[in-house]
Amino acid sequence: MIINLNKLTDIRKITFDLTDGRPYLYFLFQINEDTVRYSRVNGKYVEDKNGTFVMDNGPNFFKQESRTLVYIGQTKNSIARIYEHYWTGTKGKSKSKLYAVKKFNYFRRSKSLKMFEFDTIRQHYEKIIVRKYLPFYNQAARFTTNQVKLIVNSNGRIKPKELMKPYVINFKDIYKAFKAWEVEDLSYFKNELHRPLSRMFELTKLRHPNKNLKQELTYYNNRGVKYKFGRFIEEIIIPFHKKQRKAYLEFKKRMKFFIKTFDKVRHKDNVTKHRLRTSHHYQKNKEFLKDRERKYKKLKRIINQQELL
Repeated sequence: MIINLNKLTDIRKITFDLTDGRPYLYFLFQINEDTVRYSRVNGKYVEDKNGTFVMDNGPNFFKQESRTLVYIGQTKNSIARIYEHYWTGTKGKSKSKLYAVKKFNYFRRSKSLKMFEFDTIRQHYEKIIVRKYLPFYNQAARFTTNQVKLIVNSNGRIKPKELMKPYVINFKDIYKAFKAWEVEDLSYFKNELHRPLSRMFELTKLRHPNKNLKQELTYYNNRGVKYKFGRFIEEIIIPFHKKQRKAYLEFKKRMKFFIKTFDKVRHKDNVTKHRLRTSHHYQKNKEFLKDRERKYKKLKRIINQQELL
């Protein structure tokens, strides 16, 4: 990550417009005399003690190196939030707080957008940025214990970004989803999303009679309660949006392979849980499953032969 010092503000010179209550994302940096600086010469960055650029190399799961970027957050109440970060763990009630922000001396905020006024959209974007740059520090976007275990066990074969859900959609897509969610626009599902069909169903047209699959996309959960927008993004938009679908399926396939290869215990537990959960289906529908599997393999063989030709 390349950081232009000219775009940062010294924390001793921060000013705020109290009449502007729009939320925004903010970034906190720690830069001192020991931080290596760079200048841009002919499109390349070269070390220069008087340079106006610094670098942040991102997360390192094996040895956490010192970072230039120390925190990313979002707020409406600017002064109180930044003040709280600066004194967390050292003053008053904040002494008992966990995950205190490391020392910082520079600050930058994103340009406020009216569309960011809906909190969940803003938090969605914060999460994407944090998972990319700060998986250790922001609690809401941390890598789970299982994810870190996979990375460490893989001995460098798995990169952190490979364990993150894909976000191919952009801000306009999120805002469009929000407007559809507000009025419960059913045409949005038809125009923007893929139906949740499995490869087996697409070929055979045979659906498991007892399996509880999501057959139609909706704005409501299984209990008939409307999704909160953040949950709607996670449950519907990320898995089924036309821009996302291919990347999401590849992500799920990759995760399954990683778990099987680098976390044998977890893989065994998953297989056992799946077997227990579906055992009664297999007993009741043995003939149906055999017939469907036979038909699926036959159709798949025909498609593979056509691709070879």
